[in-house]
Amino acid sequence: NLNKAYSAFVNDGVVISPKLIVDDSATEKTSAVSKEVADEVFNLMVKVVEDGRGTGHDAYIPGKIIAAKTGTAEVPGSEENTTDELGWFVAIDKSDNTPYITSMMIENAKDRGGSHLAIDRVKAYIQDYSPN
Repeated sequence: NLNKAYSAFVNDGVVISPKLIVDDSATEKTSAVSKEVADEVFNLMVKVVEDGRGTGHDAYIPGKIIAAKTGTAEVPGSEENTTDELGWFVAIDKSDNTPYITSMMIENAKDRGGSHLAIDRVKAYIQDYSPN
């Protein structure tokens, strides 16, 4: 689960099992990396969005700190001896009032923009739930 893996980078190296917002059960936590490593990875992921040359720059929202990672994965195509591509994007909104991790994976992304297919959708989702 991408959200679970990336939770370590905003929780001082501790992995937190994701749950639905309406779920009021206890949160499971497991130490995965040091706070220093988590902070360094988070800061690098912020650059992915804030740097104009970053692969996730299209997710930039003025006034918000968004850390992100883009990615693609080659998968077998629908026809024999062909390949296709999954495009994915994970965004971490570290705001005090909306500390959410959002991930999206889109199938059949080959020749359609790869991970960038997901960026605009995730950005729109963040803007929709965010009060600022």
